[in-house]
Amino acid sequence: MGELEYNFDVFVSHSSNDNDKTLLIADFLRDNGLRVWLDLWSIPPSAHRVTAILEGLRQSRKTLVCCSKRATDSDWVAFETSLNILDDPLNRGRRFVLLRLDDVGLPVPFNQFQTIDWFKKKRADEHRRMLLDALSPPNGSTAVGSSVGRPPKSDRGGNGKGDWTSHVEETSPDGKRVLCADDHTLQLRFLKSRRKPVLLTGHARRIDCLAWSVDSRRALSGSREGKICLWDIERGKRERVLEGHQGEILCLAFSQDGRYALSGARDNTLRHWELASGSCRIHTGHGDSVTSVAWNTNPRFALTGSLDKLVRLWDLELGICVAMREGHLDGIRLVTWCPDQRRAVSSDGVGEAMAWDFSSSIPPVIQEQLDYSGASSPAGR
Repeated sequence: MGELEYNFDVFVSHSSNDNDKTLLIADFLRDNGLRVWLDLWSIPPSAHRVTAILEGLRQSRKTLVCCSKRATDSDWVAFETSLNILDDPLNRGRRFVLLRLDDVGLPVPFNQFQTIDWFKKKRADEHRRMLLDALSPPNGSTAVGSSVGRPPKSDRGGNGKGDWTSHVEETSPDGKRVLCADDHTLQLRFLKSRRKPVLLTGHARRIDCLAWSVDSRRALSGSREGKICLWDIERGKRERVLEGHQGEILCLAFSQDGRYALSGARDNTLRHWELASGSCRIHTGHGDSVTSVAWNTNPRFALTGSLDKLVRLWDLELGICVAMREGHLDGIRLVTWCPDQRRAVSSDGVGEAMAWDFSSSIPPVIQEQLDYSGASSPAGR
């Protein structure tokens, strides 16, 4: 792919209720030499707003998310930030920067990231320097662009520590470890210590997806033989094998409490696993490979995206699809929930992103933990 220079250094995402503060911030950034995309400056009156936003995000090297109590309910802020989270949920590429305009508490998933406080006057100079450092181009150069919302691809090799080259890698939520998959072997690296990497073996064919538990103590790996391995990271050992899929595993996700997992595969099914027993429920409905899964904070519901170009919302307790969205012209590669957990964003193979509202399908009360006593499926071993 040819290299494209970004037209903007920063895309400013904000609520219209914060226009006065946002304009001051944008002026500050522009006065310090940054090229700023701001809707008030960059969207012509006759332009289609969603199209203009997608193009602005594609042309911007980073996104500045202006967080405030009034921005919490902003549909546009949720939409714009979700496009960044979609491709980089752990913000490893530092594609988005969080700026608090007041003492608002940050919802999941933003509360795990470092924030800069604009509103604290006692340390105003320090925070302004931090903001410029976070947004300024490296060495004053222009960054290389790629598809909408997707950070430039980087060398995912051994970081100068040998010739290990991984095609899949995932950093733990606590930022202390990273799992790297090379063909059918996993390597566990320690980012904040001098411990030697640990090799984890158990797959016979290439590993194509990984997932960490929220507490960073366990991980899942899925491979082309249709097998899922559950790893005890603390002990560096395989805890269980989950079998049943009849095709390559393409996506994995842990529940918040770490007791359950979801998997999607080329056999067009979503499977819902109880990790303690290895039993699962099988959910069918997609007409092609299930490529992405996203669990709602209400553990009863989950989203899937498929190469059949459909987004489905599942009631995992009832075992049925309760909502379906269509509109993509290419197979879906990623789905993610917006911070309010009522709306979602999906992205397809040609880089088109779409936003969906599932508010009418998800009740506000979180259901009790699901009962798996009647679950049936080949148990793990």
